[in-house]
Amino acid sequence: MDLLDRLLGHDAWTTRRLLELCRGLADNQLDRHFDVGHETVRRTLVHVVGNVEVGPT
Repeated sequence: MDLLDRLLGHDAWTTRRLLELCRGLADNQLDRHFDVGHETVRRTLVHVVGNVEVGPT
């Protein structure tokens, strides 16, 4: 296994894990405002998944 395969595997695992952990959150929890990053859990997850789907530009 080369380094790139290892990094991509870890990225896939962490993304899946984040989605699993957030599955049970209510809408108000997903949309709670924070003063960091993308400001809500939902917007952060949309960003993460969008990067996986689109990839680098």
